[in-house]
Amino acid sequence: MAGTEGTSGIQIPRISPSSGGWVLVRASFRFPGQPQVYQGLFRGFGERVTELLLWDGRAVGDFPRGYTIDYDFGINNDGVAYYSLSNQGRRIFYRQDTERVKVIGAGDALLGSAVSSLGGGRQGLPTSFVAENGDFVLAVTLQNGAQYFLRYTAISPEPQNVRVQSAAGVLWHHALAGSLVFANLPEGTGAFLWGPDGGLKPVQMLNTALLGQTVQDIESGTLSASGEATLMLRTNASSMTIVRMSDPPRIIAKAGDRLPVTAPFNIFSLVGGGRVGVPHVLAGGEPSSIAILEAASLKPIAAIGDRIFDSTPWSGAAWNQVNWTARKAPAGDLYFTVPAGIVRVAAGSTTQQMFLRFPLTVNNVQVTNPSWVDANTRGDVFWLGSTSANDARLFVTRNGTEHRQLLVFSNSGTSATTLDGKVVSGVNGFALDDDGRVLTSLQFRNEANQSLYLWSGETWQLLARQNETRINGQMVRQIPGVHRAGGRRLFTLLGLGEGSPVIAEWRGSAWEIAVNTTQMMPHGQLVGSVLLYDVNRNGDLFFLQSSGTPYLMVRRGEQFLTVANLYRPVAEKFLLRVTAIDFRDDGTAYFLGITSGDEVVLFSARPL
Repeated sequence: MAGTEGTSGIQIPRISPSSGGWVLVRASFRFPGQPQVYQGLFRGFGERVTELLLWDGRAVGDFPRGYTIDYDFGINNDGVAYYSLSNQGRRIFYRQDTERVKVIGAGDALLGSAVSSLGGGRQGLPTSFVAENGDFVLAVTLQNGAQYFLRYTAISPEPQNVRVQSAAGVLWHHALAGSLVFANLPEGTGAFLWGPDGGLKPVQMLNTALLGQTVQDIESGTLSASGEATLMLRTNASSMTIVRMSDPPRIIAKAGDRLPVTAPFNIFSLVGGGRVGVPHVLAGGEPSSIAILEAASLKPIAAIGDRIFDSTPWSGAAWNQVNWTARKAPAGDLYFTVPAGIVRVAAGSTTQQMFLRFPLTVNNVQVTNPSWVDANTRGDVFWLGSTSANDARLFVTRNGTEHRQLLVFSNSGTSATTLDGKVVSGVNGFALDDDGRVLTSLQFRNEANQSLYLWSGETWQLLARQNETRINGQMVRQIPGVHRAGGRRLFTLLGLGEGSPVIAEWRGSAWEIAVNTTQMMPHGQLVGSVLLYDVNRNGDLFFLQSSGTPYLMVRRGEQFLTVANLYRPVAEKFLLRVTAIDFRDDGTAYFLGITSGDEVVLFSARPL
């Protein structure tokens, strides 16, 4: 956006884009070639965001650098942006077309007193609203304790005002109908319509009856041009009910209803671990729903919000390079964690089976909240759970019934495992091989350095310690926790000396460098750095390397094969970035890429 890079934490207000196409975005970013991350407010039109209005690394008006860009911001259909900045308890609203103009701020004289604070909000609801026609509504508290809603309109040089006992939020505003606000008045607390005539009319009060239920809270609402409100309510009988406040009121939807909804089903990442068959994907964002690729389409297996073996809506699966809450066994069985336990979906099926139900009693402690899962060829399932002893423990389950405790870790508890005289306080990354060995990174109490340990099936063995162990004469400076198992072979990333991490294999008694960053590849460039990697049961490596030009490569035996050059077109488009990879025993490589056409595309590369 606007020539910046590293965009993250994107947020938009309730009307952005406007119906006329104007866009206002708050996001974190970097300037090209600079490491410093800033938060900024961007303005654009249509599909192009071309203007950086402000960022917290540059002084604005009365604010020095380091202020906060509040969530109260919006844009009208003329492209005029409204936003609020805060610093050390002081808050100011601005309006900006070409020039920045102060609207109102703490300390300004108002209604015989002065502004003490601007709004407060409730449940994440902003206390301001920017309408498409340019109307601006907000809540203020004065130094004399009085609270008001203010409304700035094009036809009034001074803001309209209405006093309330407490002003908790602006639900919606429509230029023709007025403002739908949530407030407390002498007659009670609830939603009120502040009409164009200036009066407040009750729409729905808390602790009163509506359609046979008692309204306990009002979460949000909208307002039509005719003044008809739609409210999202919490009642004594339903955690969510959406009601059209017509005469008589009508329920549109409530918690538990099934509604036909058409929505994009994008791919966020891939579920790793499977060494045969088509990919399972994480879809919809992070955390994600789970689906399987079938005949060039996606078939859902578990969706966010599904009630899976219990009454708690599932919050989805998470993925990173280190730990997983969804993982495939090499033969294709899928395992993922839910609050009620660990779920298994057999290879070739979409039917969910409960593999382990929680709470689960092991070694006289109750284990809850399963997370992190992996599985090997012989059916061992590795998992982590919190316990009633106020610690977390690593387990391997065989045959679905035999639970073997491997490790206990805690920041302060007496139950934590002691290895080589050190008390384990944390775990970062793991890999389970076909012999049931576990490779993992451990953190010890009162020690900054990571250590790499191997569970052999009976005991823990130290393999490397950060800033102590040397490999080929070079000091281990980094243990990123990115471990992989291929059959009976174990790999990890290790940072040696001052260079980027290399791919190293544990050979039973020593480390062997499998992919060195200083190696020359057949395409004529050094490896440089390894960004992603995976391994199959033959010990073949599939990795994304970058030294100027990013390449996807496979190492089979001693031979390196090029899968893709990200600077050359694939399927008539350029690959800008590869976000996930998946590798099969027959050498088939799957990878998820973002193309120059702004598409997320799942590719497969078949071995020659």
